[in-house]
Amino acid sequence: MEYSYGRSDHRVEADDFGRQHHDALIAAGKAGSLLKQWIWILQLIRSLPEWLATRISPDLDLVVRVQRRVKKQIIQIKSQPENTYRDLSHPTLFHELIQSDLSESDKSVQRLTDEALIVVGAGTITTSWTLAVATYHLLASPRILPILKKELKSAIPDPNIDVPLAVLDQLPYLAAVVQEALRLSYGVSSRLQRISPQKAILFTNKRSGKQWNIPSNTPVGMTSVMMHHDESIFPDSKAFVPERWIENPRLDRYMLSFSKGSRHHLQAVWVRFGSGGENGVRDEDDEGILELWKTGLEDVEIVADGFIPLTQEGSKGIRIKVKS
Repeated sequence: MEYSYGRSDHRVEADDFGRQHHDALIAAGKAGSLLKQWIWILQLIRSLPEWLATRISPDLDLVVRVQRRVKKQIIQIKSQPENTYRDLSHPTLFHELIQSDLSESDKSVQRLTDEALIVVGAGTITTSWTLAVATYHLLASPRILPILKKELKSAIPDPNIDVPLAVLDQLPYLAAVVQEALRLSYGVSSRLQRISPQKAILFTNKRSGKQWNIPSNTPVGMTSVMMHHDESIFPDSKAFVPERWIENPRLDRYMLSFSKGSRHHLQAVWVRFGSGGENGVRDEDDEGILELWKTGLEDVEIVADGFIPLTQEGSKGIRIKVKS
């Protein structure tokens, strides 16, 4: 939010961590398949009074409310003087776009609102899910966490000092943990279609030699879930095994989720905390421990596609206890 709009919603400080925003993004994902075919349904919900929209479809009403809030923010940014954001410590995406030499149609309120929904949505729900998946597997595996903590503490002797990203990028096991978390969180689980507008695509099965000629202007897509669980590429694909990325660095060719993860978030947690439970891991200088609470593998395994990965109905997500 700060890099998009120059402000923060302070959801981390909220008692429920801004759950309504999370629920709205999940609802938007679930509605995606329906709205892709019948976009007029969303347009109808937009036109209704809020009290009526809530009664007809609480989930879609949440989506519309997020859209309205984002649109209001874009209008506010467009109405501000050019020098409003100059005192910020970093540039902001939408201030820069508005001040750019893009065409006026590309800087229209509706166009920027659509872009903002994609940027903020992609930068929150998918990233947070990747971190949640990593956290679960690190706490659930007494084998992996000690290796990661040893590497982190060797590279970061003082956890109170900010570490440049370039330093974190040189830590092989941290990179492997991030890659494995990305693989099992998928990014977007839906099929993202691509079209070759002018040329036909010739596809050859290297094993059988069979060929397919895909005509131009034909939408082609495949879910990352299929690729990330191809047992010929990722043996024991449902297991969290960071070592596979160290043993075969070229596996990144088959990664269809994001290309990079948030090393800063992971190192900030695990350089300070250990894990609890029967097989807990804790160093003498750890500030505390994190322990899974009423959370199992079913809370991180994908069971449905809602544009983003969906877990079992009724799951309360990753829940942990923080102990001193």
